[in-house]
Amino acid sequence: MENDWQAKDIECVTTGASFSDRTDISQRKRRPFAIFMIALFQICRGIFIAGVMLSSFLIPDADITSRIEVKVATFILARQNLTSPVLVITLPLAAAYYCLTGFGLLRLKRWARNALMLTTGATVLLWSRRFLFDYALGRITLKTDLQQQSIYAVMCVDAIIFLYLAANSEAFRKE
Repeated sequence: MENDWQAKDIECVTTGASFSDRTDISQRKRRPFAIFMIALFQICRGIFIAGVMLSSFLIPDADITSRIEVKVATFILARQNLTSPVLVITLPLAAAYYCLTGFGLLRLKRWARNALMLTTGATVLLWSRRFLFDYALGRITLKTDLQQQSIYAVMCVDAIIFLYLAANSEAFRKE
């Protein structure tokens, strides 16, 4: 009996549970690894966007936003062009949203899953609609390969996140 309590004490330390919750550890929800990776991606997204935003305001001489790699990464992560006139408003909001949903996913909150499914699904749907209209009308919205590859990357990442969260809703069920 004493060895059983010692094992539960060790499990409390490794899972971060309080020692008063020793009996409930076996009933605790486990966070799937893919949800952890999506949450980590969201948090890193927010940190990158905040870093680009802060560096452009704090070190204007560095002109980091003129680099093509930063432009592409910011578009993929924030879904915003760095030349957008409302950038001062949208980048902080995007950074806060990504960090908030990332931490919500880490805690397996339904609101974080639903918000992320809404935004990723809408992104894929809107870009797909745009490509279909362009194809039907014979126009080309994205003229360079870099623009096309950026949008394809956004759509692929968002489609993977949406499909995984839609297929694995049981991790977010209330008990």
